[in-house]
Amino acid sequence: MRSLECAPAAKECSSTGDLVGKLVEFGFTSSVETRTFAADIYAKVPRRASSINVRFGFPAYIVGSIS
Repeated sequence: MRSLECAPAAKECSSTGDLVGKLVEFGFTSSVETRTFAADIYAKVPRRASSINVRFGFPAYIVGSIS
C-alpha cells in the first residue's frame, strides 16, 4: 500500500494510534517503522479546523444559540 492510498484512512482516524491500528488491519506489521509512517501520513493529511469561538471558548453553534 502506498502512502497515497493511506490518506483516506488517515483522514478518518482521530489520532496517529488509530491510523496505526488501521494499517495493521491492512496487513502492516506493528513496528516502529509503521508508527513512524503513520505519524508522517497523519501529519500531512489536511483536517477540518474545529469551530471554537475564541472570545468565549465555546463551539460556535453554542455561542450562536445564546445570543
